[in-house]
Amino acid sequence: MIEFDSLGTKVKNTKKFYVVNPTSIGYEFEWRRIEEDKLPAGANAQNEGFFKCAVAKGTILSGKKFETTFEYTPDTVGVHESYWQFTIPG
Repeated sequence: MIEFDSLGTKVKNTKKFYVVNPTSIGYEFEWRRIEEDKLPAGANAQNEGFFKCAVAKGTILSGKKFETTFEYTPDTVGVHESYWQFTIPG
């Protein structure tokens, strides 16, 4: 879970964190927004367009880390949610 605090509407907020590859081989990854029909029970996915993954695909080499950035730019005041899944297609 990533939580953003915004100081207003139409203000871009960013969160950066690392994904680490502890394996002995490199792999490709992808961040995917979870489709509305596959959301957990009680999930509120309104205003998902406020969220963006800056680098949705990439490769993490063996024993290395990859910096991931998510952006949140709300147009309205309130609590907003977006659901994403980290996948390794191979």
